[in-house]
Amino acid sequence: MRTVLLSVFMVLLLLSCSSRDHSSIRTDIAGLRKTINIPYKPKDLIWEIKPIGSNRSIGPTDYILMASFSLEKGEFGELKSKYAVADDISNEVVLKEEFVSDWFLNAIQSISTRDKEAYKVENPAYKAREFYKSPYLNGICFFKDDGTVFLLLGTS
Repeated sequence: MRTVLLSVFMVLLLLSCSSRDHSSIRTDIAGLRKTINIPYKPKDLIWEIKPIGSNRSIGPTDYILMASFSLEKGEFGELKSKYAVADDISNEVVLKEEFVSDWFLNAIQSISTRDKEAYKVENPAYKAREFYKSPYLNGICFFKDDGTVFLLLGTS
């Protein structure tokens, strides 16, 4: 009986210590829709959730969600029309390499400039309120003229 209890305890311990892989690149719209608000039909979707900082710190681990996708011309225009020029916060946006994955940096290369260890987005950037869903309740979106949308959302 003691062996059975010890075995059950060990299984439960292993299950509680294991964590989901939050840093794998994904392409499924269903998974993204469960995670954030996507009111459109994206094409060419790529997304990833990555932990920020060390998991050894006190408190819960924060995550950043990166996504890139294309929209049809009508949907793209509809989305962009929800953001006014006055809402542009690109002068506040600096993307540090340590927080953003290489695939995302490569995707934004044509609309950004690099300064030491950070990237500055040259296109207008906006608070991504259309996409917020708990726990991803802050972050930015920015666009390329070809219909590509970029998202960076965080849990902190």
